[in-house]
Amino acid sequence: MPVERTVFARNLRRARLARKLSQADVSRSTGVDKSYLSDIERSRANPSLDVMARLAHAVGADLCDLVCGSPIHRAPQRD
Repeated sequence: MPVERTVFARNLRRARLARKLSQADVSRSTGVDKSYLSDIERSRANPSLDVMARLAHAVGADLCDLVCGSPIHRAPQRD
């Protein structure tokens, strides 16, 4: 599984919880099905850029921060 998908999933969930939003809240505001949102947050789905942008907006986050932010445990990068 691509690390970027895992990073996005973790950061999306963190941002959603920080704003005290439920998956149902985000689903209603974005039109993204709640079960699909759940799959995204568990890194089981590969959302389009459009969906990622709508989700970022719904949780009040910058898309770049959700995609590029640090995961909890990042493997060391090799030069």
